[in-house]
Amino acid sequence: NENRHVFIIVESAPDGGLGQRIQAWLYGKQTKAKVHTRSLPDKFVTHGTREQLLDEVGLSAETLAKYILETVG
Repeated sequence: NENRHVFIIVESAPDGGLGQRIQAWLYGKQTKAKVHTRSLPDKFVTHGTREQLLDEVGLSAETLAKYILETVG
């Protein structure tokens, strides 16, 4: 089905991380699903609670839910 989506959410750097490995594996399987990866930015993140930091980098539950719903909507 052309409308399938795979969302990969990882709390690691984007380059060389788990998200990239999953994308490569899916590519090798010749999936027709659209693959969307979200990970930590490759930059310094200030101090704060885990929830504050995830919100700052766009990985909070609310931000991810909104992104996923907008993407598949």
